[in-house]
Amino acid sequence: MGYTDMIKGNLYYLTINEPLKFAKELAKGVKEAQKAGFNVELFFGGPEAFPVHIYKNGEFEEKKAQVMIHAVGYWSRMAVNVEGKDENSNKEEAEKIITEIKDQIQIHD
Repeated sequence: MGYTDMIKGNLYYLTINEPLKFAKELAKGVKEAQKAGFNVELFFGGPEAFPVHIYKNGEFEEKKAQVMIHAVGYWSRMAVNVEGKDENSNKEEAEKIITEIKDQIQIHD
């Protein structure tokens, strides 16, 4: 199964210049989505392989230090899956999750 089969949301290019802010804001968005009843998967990888790391719900919060290191040193792409409600609600919640890091990502067409 290729990654395109796993990813339901947008694929983003990462342009991370503030890894602490990136990890903190992304963790905050995931936590808020969970509280609202959504399940969140974050996919990360680099130019050679994607996805290399997949975080589900609370795993991201637990591994913030790892996230900051990989975000700067290796990852160049990211995707966000949100499930748990109807398609429009899931898409809206995915957008909320990335709101605070929009200056560090670009949509991958």
